[in-house]
Amino acid sequence: MNIWIVSGKKIDAVAANADEMAIGAAMATTQAGLQPGKDILVGGSDGGPAGLEAVKRDHLAVTVYQDSRARRKARSILQSLLATAKLNGLASSAWLRDTLEKLPTWPNSRIDELLPLR
Repeated sequence: MNIWIVSGKKIDAVAANADEMAIGAAMATTQAGLQPGKDILVGGSDGGPAGLEAVKRDHLAVTVYQDSRARRKARSILQSLLATAKLNGLASSAWLRDTLEKLPTWPNSRIDELLPLR
């Protein structure tokens, strides 16, 4: 961040992949005599205590909560469905592609028909 600031190029915003990186970018902004949130918008993602505190102190404009428990659960469900497709003689990637194409308009009352149980 320091190198970008001293390069003289105008930076409007920084979207960091983690709150800690965003906090570092905000610190570099302050050290360069600029004001995070006014001169450069800085945002992170995690939604953890450090990020929330930085938002309260106006060091970060935003932090996005990442629900790791829900992501793990979704990953487990997807892995189970892909394994089930394979065990039932379906090409798992083709089944997934077909299901994802149908899902937006598929009626909830028939959702079980999309399961890889042939």
